[in-house]
Amino acid sequence: MKKKVVIIGAGPTGLGAAIRLRELNDPDVSWNVLEKNGFCGGLSATEEDDKGFLWDMGGHITFSHYEYFDDILGYYVKDWVEHDRECWIWVKQIHSISISE
Repeated sequence: MKKKVVIIGAGPTGLGAAIRLRELNDPDVSWNVLEKNGFCGGLSATEEDDKGFLWDMGGHITFSHYEYFDDILGYYVKDWVEHDRECWIWVKQIHSISISE
């Protein structure tokens, strides 16, 4: 029996579902991604206005320790910016703990 899958939204989750369905390559499953905007990314997208200003639609911070996930992002996201994560906790201005990756 043929199955039809509709993925609503081309944000990270929708794109992830599409990538997985493509990898599975099941001949009994057909699928489509529907996106209301003219671009992918959902709340992880950046939009440019007519004056050239860039507007982030949502959070753009991704933490991952999964090679599979990182490989997919690296393949599909070409203008990637990486930062070293550094967090500080101050307790009564006496002690500080630095957490870095």
